[in-house]
Amino acid sequence: MTEVKVCGMMRRQDVDAGSCADYLGFVVSSSSRRCLSSSLAKKLMSMAVPKKVMVTNCPDVHEVVRLADELRPDVVQAHRVYPEGELDLLRSCIPCELWLLMPVSDSSCNGLVERLRRSADKVVLDTPSAQGGGSGQVHDWRLSSALKRSLRPVGTVLAGGLCPSNVREAIRMVRPDVVDVSTGVEEGGRKSPRLIAEFISNVRGGD
Repeated sequence: MTEVKVCGMMRRQDVDAGSCADYLGFVVSSSSRRCLSSSLAKKLMSMAVPKKVMVTNCPDVHEVVRLADELRPDVVQAHRVYPEGELDLLRSCIPCELWLLMPVSDSSCNGLVERLRRSADKVVLDTPSAQGGGSGQVHDWRLSSALKRSLRPVGTVLAGGLCPSNVREAIRMVRPDVVDVSTGVEEGGRKSPRLIAEFISNVRGGD
Protein backbone atom coordinates (compact mmCIF):
# COMPACT_ATOMS: atom_id res chain seq x y z
CA MET A 1 0.00 0.00 0.00
CA THR A 2 1.22 3.49 -0.85
CA GLU A 3 2.09 5.51 2.24
CA VAL A 4 1.29 9.19 2.82
CA LYS A 5 3.54 12.01 3.97
CA VAL A 6 1.98 15.38 4.78
CA CYS A 7 4.70 18.02 4.82
CA GLY A 8 4.92 21.52 6.24
CA MET A 9 3.62 21.10 9.78
CA MET A 10 3.50 24.53 11.41
CA ARG A 11 0.90 24.33 14.19
CA ARG A 12 -0.56 21.85 16.67
CA GLN A 13 -3.70 21.84 14.52
CA ASP A 14 -1.66 20.68 11.50
CA VAL A 15 -0.16 17.81 13.48
CA ASP A 16 -3.61 16.77 14.69
CA ALA A 17 -5.07 16.96 11.17
CA GLY A 18 -2.25 14.78 9.83
CA SER A 19 -2.47 12.15 12.55
CA CYS A 20 -3.74 9.47 10.13
CA ALA A 21 -0.84 9.94 7.70
CA ASP A 22 2.18 7.63 7.76
CA TYR A 23 4.71 10.49 7.92
CA LEU A 24 4.61 14.16 8.91
CA GLY A 25 7.20 16.60 7.59
CA PHE A 26 8.78 19.39 9.64
CA VAL A 27 10.85 21.91 7.65
CA VAL A 28 13.98 23.36 9.29
CA SER A 29 16.98 25.40 8.10
CA SER A 30 15.33 26.30 4.82
CA SER A 31 14.12 29.32 2.86
CA SER A 32 10.59 27.86 2.80
CA ARG A 33 7.77 29.88 4.33
CA ARG A 34 7.04 26.73 6.34
CA CYS A 35 10.46 26.76 8.00
CA LEU A 36 10.40 26.20 11.76
CA SER A 37 12.90 27.05 14.45
CA SER A 38 14.50 23.91 15.82
CA SER A 39 12.77 24.47 19.17
CA LEU A 40 9.31 24.68 17.57
CA ALA A 41 10.07 21.71 15.33
CA LYS A 42 11.05 19.66 18.39
CA LYS A 43 7.87 20.70 20.22
CA LEU A 44 5.60 19.81 17.30
CA MET A 45 7.44 16.53 16.67
CA SER A 46 6.79 15.52 20.27
CA MET A 47 3.05 15.75 19.53
CA ALA A 48 3.15 13.64 16.37
CA VAL A 49 1.89 10.05 16.15
CA PRO A 50 3.09 9.31 12.57
CA LYS A 51 6.78 8.97 11.75
CA LYS A 52 8.56 12.32 11.90
CA VAL A 53 10.50 13.60 8.88
CA MET A 54 13.03 16.41 9.29
CA VAL A 55 13.04 18.24 5.95
CA THR A 56 15.84 20.63 5.03
CA ASN A 57 17.57 22.05 1.96
CA CYS A 58 20.47 23.39 4.05
CA PRO A 59 23.66 23.41 1.93
CA ASP A 60 25.88 22.66 4.94
CA VAL A 61 25.81 18.90 5.54
CA HIS A 62 27.43 19.36 8.96
CA GLU A 63 24.45 21.52 9.98
CA VAL A 64 22.07 18.85 8.64
CA VAL A 65 23.82 16.27 10.81
CA ARG A 66 23.70 18.61 13.83
CA LEU A 67 19.97 19.24 13.39
CA ALA A 68 19.28 15.53 13.02
CA ASP A 69 21.18 14.90 16.24
CA GLU A 70 19.17 17.62 18.01
CA LEU A 71 15.71 16.70 16.70
CA ARG A 72 16.02 12.90 16.54
CA PRO A 73 13.54 12.38 13.68
CA ASP A 74 12.60 9.01 12.21
CA VAL A 75 13.66 10.24 8.76
CA VAL A 76 15.97 12.97 7.47
CA GLN A 77 14.88 14.34 4.08
CA ALA A 78 17.81 16.28 2.60
CA HIS A 79 15.97 18.17 -0.10
CA ARG A 80 18.74 19.38 -2.37
CA VAL A 81 21.33 17.76 -4.64
CA TYR A 82 24.62 17.30 -2.79
CA PRO A 83 28.06 16.47 -4.22
CA GLU A 84 29.06 12.83 -3.90
CA GLY A 85 31.47 13.35 -0.99
CA GLU A 86 28.80 15.15 1.01
CA LEU A 87 26.31 12.37 0.29
CA ASP A 88 28.81 9.93 1.74
CA LEU A 89 29.13 12.09 4.85
CA LEU A 90 25.35 12.27 5.29
CA ARG A 91 25.02 8.52 4.86
CA SER A 92 27.73 7.79 7.41
CA CYS A 93 26.55 10.34 10.01
CA ILE A 94 22.74 10.17 9.82
CA PRO A 95 21.61 7.38 12.18
CA CYS A 96 18.05 7.15 10.85
CA GLU A 97 16.40 6.66 7.46
CA LEU A 98 17.74 9.07 4.80
CA TRP A 99 15.63 10.40 1.91
CA LEU A 100 17.46 12.24 -0.88
CA LEU A 101 16.22 14.44 -3.72
CA MET A 102 16.05 13.62 -7.42
CA PRO A 103 14.74 16.65 -9.40
CA VAL A 104 12.70 15.12 -12.24
CA SER A 105 13.48 16.41 -15.73
CA ASP A 106 14.48 15.17 -19.18
CA SER A 107 18.09 15.87 -18.20
CA SER A 108 18.04 13.87 -14.94
CA CYS A 109 21.57 12.50 -14.71
CA ASN A 110 22.29 8.78 -14.73
CA GLY A 111 25.29 9.53 -12.52
CA LEU A 112 22.97 11.00 -9.89
CA VAL A 113 20.76 7.91 -10.07
CA GLU A 114 23.74 5.72 -9.21
CA ARG A 115 24.85 8.02 -6.36
CA LEU A 116 21.36 8.03 -4.87
CA ARG A 117 21.07 4.26 -5.15
CA ARG A 118 24.21 3.96 -3.03
CA SER A 119 23.27 6.56 -0.40
CA ALA A 120 19.47 6.85 -0.05
CA ASP A 121 16.92 4.75 1.76
CA LYS A 122 14.30 6.46 -0.38
CA VAL A 123 14.56 8.95 -3.26
CA VAL A 124 12.17 11.91 -3.46
CA LEU A 125 11.07 12.49 -7.07
CA ASP A 126 10.13 16.18 -7.15
CA THR A 127 9.63 18.98 -9.65
CA PRO A 128 12.86 20.98 -10.18
CA SER A 129 13.02 24.48 -8.69
CA ALA A 130 15.65 27.02 -7.70
CA GLN A 131 15.71 25.35 -4.27
CA GLY A 132 15.97 21.87 -5.81
CA GLY A 133 12.34 20.96 -5.15
CA GLY A 134 9.35 22.03 -3.08
CA SER A 135 7.76 24.07 -5.87
CA GLY A 136 4.24 22.66 -5.51
CA GLN A 137 4.15 22.12 -9.29
CA VAL A 138 3.37 18.87 -11.11
CA HIS A 139 6.05 17.33 -13.34
CA ASP A 140 5.86 14.65 -16.03
CA TRP A 141 4.94 11.48 -14.16
CA ARG A 142 6.15 9.36 -17.09
CA LEU A 143 9.67 10.53 -16.24
CA SER A 144 9.12 9.66 -12.58
CA SER A 145 7.93 6.21 -13.57
CA ALA A 146 11.10 5.62 -15.59
CA LEU A 147 13.29 6.92 -12.74
CA LYS A 148 11.52 4.64 -10.28
CA ARG A 149 12.51 1.66 -12.40
CA SER A 150 16.11 2.91 -12.63
CA LEU A 151 16.36 3.44 -8.88
CA ARG A 152 15.25 -0.05 -7.85
CA PRO A 153 15.59 -1.52 -5.28
CA VAL A 154 15.66 1.87 -3.53
CA GLY A 155 12.18 3.12 -2.60
CA THR A 156 10.63 6.27 -4.08
CA VAL A 157 8.63 9.19 -2.74
CA LEU A 158 6.55 11.10 -5.30
CA ALA A 159 6.21 14.85 -4.67
CA GLY A 160 5.33 17.94 -6.68
CA GLY A 161 1.85 19.37 -7.10
CA LEU A 162 -0.07 16.44 -5.65
CA CYS A 163 -3.59 17.07 -4.37
CA PRO A 164 -6.75 15.06 -3.62
CA SER A 165 -7.95 15.24 -7.22
CA ASN A 166 -4.78 13.94 -8.92
CA VAL A 167 -3.13 11.61 -6.42
CA ARG A 168 -4.87 8.43 -7.60
CA GLU A 169 -3.70 8.99 -11.18
CA ALA A 170 -0.19 9.78 -9.93
CA ILE A 171 -0.09 6.50 -8.02
CA ARG A 172 -1.44 4.59 -11.01
CA MET A 173 1.29 5.96 -13.27
CA VAL A 174 4.30 5.94 -10.95
CA ARG A 175 3.55 3.37 -8.21
CA PRO A 176 5.67 5.17 -5.60
CA ASP A 177 6.20 3.84 -2.11
CA VAL A 178 5.15 7.19 -0.60
CA VAL A 179 3.22 10.22 -1.87
CA ASP A 180 4.24 13.59 -0.40
CA VAL A 181 1.81 16.51 -0.21
CA SER A 182 1.95 20.03 1.21
CA THR A 183 0.47 22.88 -0.84
CA GLY A 184 -2.20 20.56 -2.25
CA VAL A 185 -3.86 20.19 1.16
CA GLU A 186 -3.83 23.88 2.06
CA GLU A 187 -6.51 26.55 1.96
CA GLY A 188 -5.48 30.16 2.44
CA GLY A 189 -1.90 29.10 3.16
CA ARG A 190 -2.85 26.81 6.05
CA LYS A 191 -3.30 23.06 6.25
CA SER A 192 -6.93 22.04 5.75
CA PRO A 193 -8.10 19.06 7.84
CA ARG A 194 -10.78 18.40 5.21
CA LEU A 195 -8.29 18.27 2.34
CA ILE A 196 -5.82 16.17 4.31
CA ALA A 197 -8.55 13.64 5.09
CA GLU A 198 -9.67 13.62 1.45
CA PHE A 199 -6.11 13.13 0.21
CA ILE A 200 -5.46 10.21 2.57
CA SER A 201 -8.81 8.63 1.70
CA ASN A 202 -8.07 8.87 -2.02
CA VAL A 203 -4.65 7.28 -1.57
CA ARG A 204 -5.87 4.39 0.54
CA GLY A 205 -9.06 3.90 -1.40
CA GLY A 206 -7.25 3.90 -4.73
CA ASP A 207 -4.54 1.35 -3.93
